[in-house]
Amino acid sequence: MKVFVNVPFFSLEKYSSRLKQLGVGPELYVSAEAIEKLRSSHVKKFLKILYKDELECTVHTPYLDLNLGALDKDVLKISRYKIEKAVKVAVDLGAIRCVIHSFYDDYRYDFKVQKWLDVMAESIEKVLEITNASKTAVVVENVFDRDPVALSKLCRIFRGRLWICFDPAHANLFYRVEWNAWLSALGRYTIHMHMHDNNGERDQHLPPGRGMVPYVQHLRKLAGFKNLTITCEPHKEAHVLPMIKFARRWFKEAMEP
Repeated sequence: MKVFVNVPFFSLEKYSSRLKQLGVGPELYVSAEAIEKLRSSHVKKFLKILYKDELECTVHTPYLDLNLGALDKDVLKISRYKIEKAVKVAVDLGAIRCVIHSFYDDYRYDFKVQKWLDVMAESIEKVLEITNASKTAVVVENVFDRDPVALSKLCRIFRGRLWICFDPAHANLFYRVEWNAWLSALGRYTIHMHMHDNNGERDQHLPPGRGMVPYVQHLRKLAGFKNLTITCEPHKEAHVLPMIKFARRWFKEAMEP
């Protein structure tokens, strides 16, 4: 089971040696701001760092103020431009996962999943054209999704080409269905997972066990999903080691007979 830790894109050089010591790889967050600063020379430099420290990586695309399912054409245009550029970076770095937010929200789309799905599917097709000949698997992450309906419909359109990054902490904030419903609907598509915790009110990114996400009680089945990779998502450096230790212990115990 491969473990990664979220790292801002331009901080890779700062943290690469530490990541190697911990035996984990970086999930490089390419923010919208980073996209504008990024040059091909940065990619070449980071490739050398990854090779030197023998690190695999994943990439997280930008999301703030962006939306691949946007109904506004101008918002959609800039969203596709920035996210597709980040996806190209993921391919160039040899990332094994490329994370894209779902952008679906019941209230924003007036509970009409199809309105979002029509646009999002067109956007995902463009993304998959970029990753088609690479080893980079595109995974869509639940954020404001209150149930797995929208994501499962999207994955069925791209069966075998598009996958899920399941974020239980996000589900803990917004869900209206039981945990088993999430796992049953998305299990066959889930190959990546974001691991953190919260109190059910804010997206706090706490170490697992310090919030309400039932990793041990209800989510052990996730560990058995084929080819599962995990990214620990701390927002404080002091939480990095506790999260990594929890991820490894959780996986080991879940896989024990």
